[in-house]
Amino acid sequence: MAKQDGTPSSAIENADARSLEDHDQETARRYKEEYPWSDQLAVEIGVRLVSARLALGGAVERRVNEIAPGSFARFGVLRTLQLAPGQRMTQKEISQRQGVTSGNVTRLIDGLERDGLVKRSANDSDRRLTYVELTQAGKELGSQLLPAVARFSAQVCSAFTDAEKRQLRDLLRRYKSYVTRALEGDPADSDRSS
Repeated sequence: MAKQDGTPSSAIENADARSLEDHDQETARRYKEEYPWSDQLAVEIGVRLVSARLALGGAVERRVNEIAPGSFARFGVLRTLQLAPGQRMTQKEISQRQGVTSGNVTRLIDGLERDGLVKRSANDSDRRLTYVELTQAGKELGSQLLPAVARFSAQVCSAFTDAEKRQLRDLLRRYKSYVTRALEGDPADSDRSS
């Protein structure tokens, strides 16, 4: 496919990717100029991870919206329920699994319930607990969305060997752990073997 000026789309996408890469490096370089004590490589890694997160989020959102327009925000809840034992969980469990507030989960579930994708039910022995489970329509939508996202993930990672994928997974796990520790005031370098 080509743009209107005849330039192949892949050439434009490659140029855009190079431009973003240059921007990431330039941002890190500017940090170093402004804050000489800063670790330029660490800043560049942070900038690149944010860029990658935004790119991945946008791409997954596009895939999800191709199947079910407007469902991206609710995709995480659908995925969590689709993969849960019995396709049923409490709202609190969903909130914890998603890493979002119970208020956010309640709003997402409200929308899913309005659309007939989930139903709520009370726990007979503990009325404080509310279960959420997929309806047949929710199961059908989940069985379309989850494989589409899995195929996309495989496509994105196809340039990596299995060893590289494991290494990237492990490094990202460590990075996330250190981010969490830094937010809690715990020095990230206290355990380099995580």
